Amino acid sequence: MPQLRAFTFRKNDHIAGWFQNINYNWKYLKENGIPSPVNGGKIYLSTLTPGLYKINWYNGEALLDSTQIKFIPNGSFFLRCSSGNLGWRF
Repeated sequence: MPQLRAFTFRKNDHIAGWFQNINYNWKYLKENGIPSPVNGGKIYLSTLTPGLYKINWYNGEALLDSTQIKFIPNGSFFLRCSSGNLGWRF
């Protein structure tokens, strides 16, 4: 069973989304405590206009964690998230 879920919203060439550890919820926390970090999450984004994209990553507390610039030559790519408990927003 996947340990990570991902959601995205898109308007033109702007995308917002997040990755979430499925075990980071009130019931799991109450019964088991903090879950182990999840590694290897990725989401496929397509039908984008080719070009440069700025990706801002926000941590589970909605604070800017890092920024990356990515060149998308063909309009599609895999966006990979780093490990974590709370989730990552982009």
